[in-house]
Amino acid sequence: MPKSIIKKIMPILFLVLFSGGGQILLKKGVADLTLGNFEFTFRGLAVLIFSIIQNFWLILGLFSLSIGFLLYLLLLSMAQLNTVYPVLVSGSIILITVVSGFLFQEVLSLPQIFGILIIIFGIFAMFFKRRTQAPTT
Repeated sequence: MPKSIIKKIMPILFLVLFSGGGQILLKKGVADLTLGNFEFTFRGLAVLIFSIIQNFWLILGLFSLSIGFLLYLLLLSMAQLNTVYPVLVSGSIILITVVSGFLFQEVLSLPQIFGILIIIFGIFAMFFKRRTQAPTT
């Protein structure tokens, strides 16, 4: 694989890993919280915040999402929004769908698998689009 393609793909892969990975970590962490008796009062919010602060997976998820946000800002300064955002969202969908099947025993249906294949094709189309000349005036 040419180095120029690797230089383009690696930052976006890290963005997808930190953003999608953060979502997965939040899902793992929220499973440990007991929100069934939550009361929307000052005391209830204090208990919730204290529970979140003590939850390793939620803190790690927030950290991962924060790194993803910083990478997103960096990539927006280097690339077009109409490329970065669709690849971020679709890459995160793929990562979360596949990993949640393994970690949380969530079942993938045939239409979901077909949709992931279409998304993968779309990502390649976004990255390897032909450069067209801008209209000259």
